Parts: sequence; C-alpha cells; structure tokens
Amino acid sequence: MRPISVPNPDINTWRAERLSHWLVKAWGEQFTAVLRSLDLTGTPADISLQPREPDPELWKQWRDPLWRRVSADLAEGAELFIGCAADTARGLAELITGETDLGEEATLETYAELLNQTAAGVAAEIASHLGAATAMGASQGAEEPAFTDLGAEFGFKLSESTHLLAFVPNEPLLQAILSPPPGKTPDGDRSAGQTKQESGSGAGPGEQEQTPLALSPTASDNLAMLMEVDLDLSVSFGRTQMPLEDVLKLGSGSIVELNRSASDPVDVLVNNSIVARGEVVIVEGNYGIRITEVVSRQERIRTFL
Repeated sequence: MRPISVPNPDINTWRAERLSHWLVKAWGEQFTAVLRSLDLTGTPADISLQPREPDPELWKQWRDPLWRRVSADLAEGAELFIGCAADTARGLAELITGETDLGEEATLETYAELLNQTAAGVAAEIASHLGAATAMGASQGAEEPAFTDLGAEFGFKLSESTHLLAFVPNEPLLQAILSPPPGKTPDGDRSAGQTKQESGSGAGPGEQEQTPLALSPTASDNLAMLMEVDLDLSVSFGRTQMPLEDVLKLGSGSIVELNRSASDPVDVLVNNSIVARGEVVIVEGNYGIRITEVVSRQERIRTFL
C-alpha cells in the first residue's frame, strides 16, 4: 500500500506567512544593504526589494535563467536557491563595477560576490534569531529547484526596467528555521517570545537599549574575529613593460624607467588591490608612507575584480 503523505504543519505555515517572515525580509534588506554599501553611482539608494508571491511560470520565461544555491550549516542538506534572468545579473554587475562592457565571466563573478555578501549578512540574522552560530557557504551554480512552491520573489527596478529575483529555500532549511532545537525559540533565547521592549520593562540601569541599527552579538563577534586577520600590504612606485631580451641584459647599475615621475604619489596595495596613495617619508631610518588619499570604493572594487 502506498504511504499516505502527511503535510508538514510548519511548511504549510511558511507557505501562508512567508512574505512577512523574517527570513524573507532579511534577504531583501541584506541584498539592498550590500548594493548601497558599494555607493558607486547613487542608484543603489533607489533600489528597494519588495517581496511578493512567487510566479514560477514567469520564471520559466526568463531568457538564459541563472540559478545559484547557497548551503547553510543549520541542517544536513539545508540550501537556499536564488534565481534571476541573465539580464538581471548583468545589470547588477554593471551597477557594482560601473562598467557596461563586462564579459560573461566578470559578470558572473561580480553577481556571485553580491550573493555571497548577502548570504553572510543573512547568516548573522539567522544566528541572531535562533541563538546559534550559523554559516552559509559561497554560492554555486545550480538548476531551477523542483520545489518552487516554497519560494517567494522580489521585484525591483534597475535602469527604468523591472527585474525579478527568485528566493527559494528548501525544506531542510525551513525545518531548521521553523522548528528550532529544544530550549530555543524562532527568535533566539527569548523563552516567552518577548523582548524587554515588548514587556515594557525597557533597559535597566547600566544597560544600553539596543536599536535596530545595532549589530547583533553574533555579527559583532564575527567582525571581531576578522580584526586579527593579517593582510599583505605593499607599496608600488610604478611599473613598466620590457621585452625579455632587455630583461636578460639587466645588471648591476642598470636603470629601469617607471611609468610615473618622482613627484607622483605611490600606490598602497592590500592583497594586490589599491586602497590608498601617499608620499614616501623616512621614519627612524626606514622608509614609510604618509597617506594622502584613500581611493574610492568604486576603484577598490574594480581592483578586487
């Protein structure tokens, strides 16, 4: 006899309330925040992702659909699928880099990095709600999932055109979020589902009441961990190109002319990406750099890409 399929009440609740669920809101807010943090042309400030009911039939009409998946360590097999048309990914990549002639590879890399940064922010939100450290992996290419009925979609305008972004969590991910471990609630460690503000108690003596702009404890801890990461810093006085024949002729006393004058500022690089410019100084017998200019975020992003 064929087994009877019993609908999962948590999943049914998700279907009914997903547009107002904090997970959907978190993705929309983090995606928008990442775009705004780039601050290239001012356009990201006008982008607002609005969640709405999914239309998988419309997704199938995308020309060259692009799907990527992000894994989460909340449960075995927990994954989140993000889909859009190729034109949407291209428009977002052009917005981030400020370039209009990006190749397919650069477009994909830029779009993937946008998703990776968004996923990192969402992981912090999940950890804040569930009260447990959460990590999400780098996005990877994927096929359109078969369970699109669990998803939602975001609509937004880009260059006067309307675009869609599909958001589809799978069932293991939803189970981990909707059915937290014993002793935890879907909103963290709050046993009665109340915060101090909800209970009307306010902040006690010596306590600082948390505002919506404050970092969650988990996000703050993750940032603190990164503060100890060592980065390679180097200084570039200039560059030039030489034929191999001339390189082989170099010897002691040879002079190589660089592509900048002695009065030009030198480049300060971190992990081979320009972050600032400055002038050479002598500090206790050693060379040093006095920073005179910090490059724009746009230029830093271009060098990273």
